[in-house]
Amino acid sequence: MGLAYQINVVVTRHKVGLVLPHWQDWLPYVGVPALGSTSLIVGAVGLIAEKSFAPYAIAAAMVLSLAAGIYGAWDLTLWMIKNRDKTSPRNDSGSHVANRRLNQKTTCLVRFTGGRPTSP
Repeated sequence: MGLAYQINVVVTRHKVGLVLPHWQDWLPYVGVPALGSTSLIVGAVGLIAEKSFAPYAIAAAMVLSLAAGIYGAWDLTLWMIKNRDKTSPRNDSGSHVANRRLNQKTTCLVRFTGGRPTSP
């Protein structure tokens, strides 16, 4: 079912014109989940046929699904941090609440303020 859904998503994205911007994004967003779903199907068939590889195929499917989920969450988190000035709510004066930009050369601590303005 997961593999059929993945194929449906890819076909629908192409029909609507929503394609991933870089070919490198296909591997973690399409390839790894599809491989995980395929591995789960193979493991299920192997389990029914009482083959010795079945538990390993199912375990591989779970690891691939976990890795795809972690990558997606991490990618979304980085996007939110990078674009927080563009997407942050505005206060009464029209300026951004989170007006500090990330300095890519230094490490900084990201504070979540719950939409409230913070003092510098």
